[in-house]
Amino acid sequence: MKSRKLYYISRFTPLFLRSGGNRLKVEEIAASIGITKKTLYNHFESKQQLIECIIDEYLKSKELEIRKILRESTNPIEVLMQIGGLFAATHRDCSQLITSRTELALVPPMQQIVLKHRTNFIELIQFTFKKGIASDLFENDLDTDTSSQMYITMMEAAFQDQRYLQLPPINNQQHNKMLYYLIKGCCTPNGLAVLRGAIDIKVEAI
Repeated sequence: MKSRKLYYISRFTPLFLRSGGNRLKVEEIAASIGITKKTLYNHFESKQQLIECIIDEYLKSKELEIRKILRESTNPIEVLMQIGGLFAATHRDCSQLITSRTELALVPPMQQIVLKHRTNFIELIQFTFKKGIASDLFENDLDTDTSSQMYITMMEAAFQDQRYLQLPPINNQQHNKMLYYLIKGCCTPNGLAVLRGAIDIKVEAI
């Protein structure tokens, strides 16, 4: 039963991320993979629970991607850059479902799911900052908890503001500059050299 439920979640996820599944009827959701409404309800108590499961599994997959990056890379600055790119893509994918302006986002279970994964993301970012301190890339008196909170909060604010104000999406150049200035203040001289080499942008000296 559990494996079948996970199978349905994997099949439904592209549909929900593409269209904002909260606008779809249950019949449409079931028909999209060739099952009946009754079959869908055999595995999910409600449409709300289905969406919660999709978001939970999707964000869990992004956590696993970050852990894979941490295992494969020895450069904490490059890891932070990759996490930043992954986080941006996740926000774009989930914008239809986790924005605070949707009714679904206001439901306590959905809030708990998002906050749980947000906490896990922060812990992974904090671990990366600590690795950077040990590698002499970040200042040894860096408050890794505050830096991690600020890192994720600033990215959230940037992408949410774009959607709420109906501004053009942040492009790769702008995103890289944002990450550059977020990380720059944490760096040692050695770390700053690594950071400049890791980001393909022209940053004017002040």
